[in-house]
Amino acid sequence: MRHYFDHASISPCRPQAQAAMQSALECFGDPARGHQEALQVRLLIEEAREKVADFFGTVPRSVVFTSGATEAITTVVKGATKRGNHQVTTAIEHSALNKRLEKSPEIRVSKVGVDAQATVEPAALLAAVEDETAVVHLQLCNHELGTCQAVAEAAEACRNKGVWLHTDAAQATGHMLGRSGIIGPPQQQGKPHFMFSHC
Repeated sequence: MRHYFDHASISPCRPQAQAAMQSALECFGDPARGHQEALQVRLLIEEAREKVADFFGTVPRSVVFTSGATEAITTVVKGATKRGNHQVTTAIEHSALNKRLEKSPEIRVSKVGVDAQATVEPAALLAAVEDETAVVHLQLCNHELGTCQAVAEAAEACRNKGVWLHTDAAQATGHMLGRSGIIGPPQQQGKPHFMFSHC
């Protein structure tokens, strides 16, 4: 008998999520149009946005849907360049972030190390912040090491410096509730399939 243990990457879809998805797939229409089918699709999207916002303890207008965590990372990295050309990351961020930064020669990157327990000290992150720093990247929980970072502390410190904190919460969404205050920085992304599999 096989047992599946890779839930940090993806989990089986719950029956409730499957039913909701099947129901949504029966709707069709461009949500930007004004006819009945389009309005029905727009209503489904806005209801989903409200549920996600409630989960993370934020307002619906702050929720942006992407196709997955990689697209969300790209959106933050590219969007932050309007604020400055320097970004701070850590030695244990997801490869999707590392690859995006490597493909962006216009961005200067400072990489902060970790201690023996693979923990990032918020003070070390802040020490890497410069005048041109647009965003600090800090993964909430690492899917390979299992370590979770002091994101709330880092968020407060970044807020005080006027720098965005981007938290890759994809591996933690569904395990650590957003409304608990453990995760709550202004730029936070979660994988859609984690929402489906853990709601």
